[in-house]
Amino acid sequence: MGNLLTILLQHNAFRGGQTCDVLRPLWADEPMHRSYNLLRLMSLLKQRIPLRSCDCLSQDIELSLAANIAEIHGTLATAPGRQLMPCSPALREMVVDLVELFGPAIGLVELTTEIERLSLPGFQRRALVLAASELVMIALLHAFKSRRRGRLIVRLQRSSSRRACLTVADDGIAYGGDSPEARSRVAADLAGLLASTLVCRQASHGGTIAQIDFALDAQESSSQIDAARNRRRPRLVREELAETLLRSDREVTTASVAGVRE
Repeated sequence: MGNLLTILLQHNAFRGGQTCDVLRPLWADEPMHRSYNLLRLMSLLKQRIPLRSCDCLSQDIELSLAANIAEIHGTLATAPGRQLMPCSPALREMVVDLVELFGPAIGLVELTTEIERLSLPGFQRRALVLAASELVMIALLHAFKSRRRGRLIVRLQRSSSRRACLTVADDGIAYGGDSPEARSRVAADLAGLLASTLVCRQASHGGTIAQIDFALDAQESSSQIDAARNRRRPRLVREELAETLLRSDREVTTASVAGVRE
């Protein structure tokens, strides 16, 4: 798995570039924290599926997923900070690739995504995608311990013409002694770049719901809203919707490996 790790970490070095001084500590801290989480996921994957390294087809798939994840990180890091840019493609690809790559370490993980089209300035787009990535990695590391299956949802939807909300929810075990906010310190800092806060709560089914509700840039055009939104059911209270989606079958990506299921 050495090649896989090398690919994943190739864009994790801090790039000062045109980053303003106030953001330098965060952009230096986030890649280090991300590298640590990736190392832990790699270790978990190797422990659970030791024979996978002998499967050439699996290796090719894993290397392709890792390369795509690394490419997204590189694009986020080099994008103009103030230019309005679409968030949805990078967000969807990032979370899907993470679950496809590391989900087999759990056994069977179903990912449901509902992501609307919206745009943010480059530095906020980077913060949003990285926050979602961080929350998904935390769920893979902690939510499904001692389990062989689980469900994740990642949802990005406007709550009004001026606001949107990122939701990452799981049906795993609830967080223990240390708070989810503590485990998600980097995600909380990234939420700050969206002029928001990270809010985590335990769902009624026992999982965790993490949300970042944030204001949209004034230039963001309402014409970019996904047309499919008009065909969706009336919006519920966000917590209820997250729990409902965990039991739905929308836009499901399943990551599994033979012999690891219950």
